Amino acid sequence: QRPHQHRPPQHPPQPRPPQHRRPRRDGRHPRRARAPAEFGQALPGFVMVAPLLLIVTLALLGLAMALHARLIVLDSAAEGARLGAYTSLDLARSRTSELISSALPREYGENIRAAYRDVGGVNVVEVTVVSPVPILGMVGLATMEVRAHAAVE
Repeated sequence: QRPHQHRPPQHPPQPRPPQHRRPRRDGRHPRRARAPAEFGQALPGFVMVAPLLLIVTLALLGLAMALHARLIVLDSAAEGARLGAYTSLDLARSRTSELISSALPREYGENIRAAYRDVGGVNVVEVTVVSPVPILGMVGLATMEVRAHAAVE
């Protein structure tokens, strides 16, 4: 080195600002290189998560079917009670059974009772339906009881 030549001071290298990756000439974007430990991790991750997602999905589907069946039975009982309020109890039972059987399997509308009751000094028709709760598909392992009332006219 020459004695009169000045040498710039050495600074540690500065990190480069992030650059936007440009597409390659063939139009594809460059991908990040995977670390060797990441190879083959997608399959075990899927195998661990898929059964959990399946169980949650089936549970939500079962809950939705149970709520659907309950709403059908409740609405049918209310319609039967309204019909029974101005006709007869036999028509209330048959209409309730007909409405339930049109939307759900026949065993959902087999146990129907209709009776006159006094609720708070008002004479009402009460329609009671005892039906299965669909747990696995439309197979019912438990029972639910639904009551509907309509004032006698």
